[in-house]
Amino acid sequence: MTTTLTTIIFQSAKLGDIPYLIKELEWAQNLLDQGAEPGRIFGVSGGNFAALAFGLELAARRSPQTWGKAAGTVAEFRQFLGNAHSSHIRSLKLNPKYGFYTLKPLRWWVTYYLSARTGRADWKVSDLNVPLYLCSLDSGAIFRMYGPPDESLQCDHGFVHIDPPQDAPLLDAWIAGLSTLLSTDAQTVNGEWRFDCRPGIVDAGAMVADLQAADPRPILRSQPYTRIRPWQLNWFTSSFVMHSQHERNHALLASLYLDLLGRHEALKKLVITADQRETDSPVIGHVDLPYIGSTEAATNMRQSVENRVELTQTFTAILNGEQDGQSSGKSVGQLDNFPFDRPANVIYGAGGFSGILAGMVTTRAVDEGFARGGGEIRYVYGVSAGVLNGFFHSVQLAAARHPDIYKPAALHALDDLENLMEHLERKKFISYNKNPLKLWKGFGNLGPLEVFLLDRLAAYTGSTHPESITFDDIALPLTVSASRKDGYPEYMGMTNPVRSFVWQGRTWEVRPAPVVKAVLAGWSMNTYIIPTRLNDQEYTDGGGTFYDQSLMVACLDRELTNLLNIHLDEPYGHSYNLPEHFDLLKTVFETHNLCFPEERRRMRKMTDLLYEHFALRRRAEILGISLPPDFRKNWVIEYSRAIEL
Repeated sequence: MTTTLTTIIFQSAKLGDIPYLIKELEWAQNLLDQGAEPGRIFGVSGGNFAALAFGLELAARRSPQTWGKAAGTVAEFRQFLGNAHSSHIRSLKLNPKYGFYTLKPLRWWVTYYLSARTGRADWKVSDLNVPLYLCSLDSGAIFRMYGPPDESLQCDHGFVHIDPPQDAPLLDAWIAGLSTLLSTDAQTVNGEWRFDCRPGIVDAGAMVADLQAADPRPILRSQPYTRIRPWQLNWFTSSFVMHSQHERNHALLASLYLDLLGRHEALKKLVITADQRETDSPVIGHVDLPYIGSTEAATNMRQSVENRVELTQTFTAILNGEQDGQSSGKSVGQLDNFPFDRPANVIYGAGGFSGILAGMVTTRAVDEGFARGGGEIRYVYGVSAGVLNGFFHSVQLAAARHPDIYKPAALHALDDLENLMEHLERKKFISYNKNPLKLWKGFGNLGPLEVFLLDRLAAYTGSTHPESITFDDIALPLTVSASRKDGYPEYMGMTNPVRSFVWQGRTWEVRPAPVVKAVLAGWSMNTYIIPTRLNDQEYTDGGGTFYDQSLMVACLDRELTNLLNIHLDEPYGHSYNLPEHFDLLKTVFETHNLCFPEERRRMRKMTDLLYEHFALRRRAEILGISLPPDFRKNWVIEYSRAIEL
């Protein structure tokens, strides 16, 4: 039996995946039959259907005078969905500017249902006297809850704050949570536009765990159905395929986060947490430089060229902890506390062309830090636009270590990147596809960038065949992330020693590849650039499926290693300033800006927790406490498994 402290999350699928919603209603019925009395109930995406039905059933038990006739709601909702045609749920809009459909038929049916059983339909969520929270998303990718007010249900999440739940009209909150972007228009709740949590938040288990951290409770949740769209990639479909991959990957991250939380809490019970002695445990450091300018690639390129000097000054000031470029003499730089006297890995993250400038500013400071501290960079990881920073930085590092392999020009590789950015033009990176078949797969190709990189690699190594040079051939400590067609990252770099891990039975391993082809693969932006073919696999931008890949990097090495994660992607003001009410054009071209913020917030919180956990493991070792093996290398979920429906 589910106790009064348990939290239940219904989140099986989107509204369009009826069979999974029916299965979730059957699960809800089983819980009721077992006498479930949960402390909190959350509905996410199509899971709002089962959440409302479950809440009405509990209300009928607790307040039979008002809600008694709602007993049997779960079975009746299940019957409705089992017999419903599309026209019973949605209707076409005459003006599809904000979505092709509206959920008016579904709203009419539930209005009739409530009126027939309670005499009215204008209830607020809190009127049920049940801890029911109907959830939706706003245009800033921030999780919103509607239900009985509870000030304890709030938390900081990355650079934003998740507010406590608001009460709201029941039907407004319910319809909003079911309103899938693109197909369905959004719904106003308390005067503000809201829509389905997907694709931004798929498995809300991690979010709910953070929200109730002050009063932790067991979480019982359904496993979200996350089908990858099996469409052929082209300039139009690639974004939608990427969004479906985000959904699957978000559910994976949430599962790992909840498992890590469980492991950490279990370990804390064994370790005297008051013992704060210093350990040699690895640490993670973050550099946060904002994404500045348009999220449209060509526009961001132009803006970065026009404002290069000003942007460089801005990034330098932010990195040094100065306000508006004015040093107070007391500022703390973002790199001041990083242990440059120890070995570390460095990640150059995604962030557009302005991010490349930010990465260049950071590289100089990082090199100075290691030169001063005496440590070294073991591997450089490049994700999306950060691949270019990673390439030139890695060449310069390798040239200093292996003068027998590299020519003197390689010692100044970063100067080549600075010259490239100083005279940046579209034609130096991209040429338009004139072949209709290629144009259909992407507006442009990276032919000019390939020519430039091959020329530089030939100059750095003296090779007459730079196209065939692999990372191992020149001991290049760069690892490139590129997105596979299945929506997982591929890591390409040096293969000795082996770097790999297994998550939920799937192996992730750094694989060999020609350097320039790997860089192009990691830079092939969805929609804009035709995918790069390598070893019978088509690759796109490495940031497309995981914008922040710090957790993967932390798991690749045999032993956990210090990590400097250079974030180049958080917009000024921590918002892309998207309109509250998405029109179809914004939905097609901006939905990724709902996926990326939540993914990077979760990834950062999770990687920080991983390093905190391993610091606690180290303290336990010092205290002589027996520990299980390092789970990073073969991670199997042991805590808070989702319910497969």
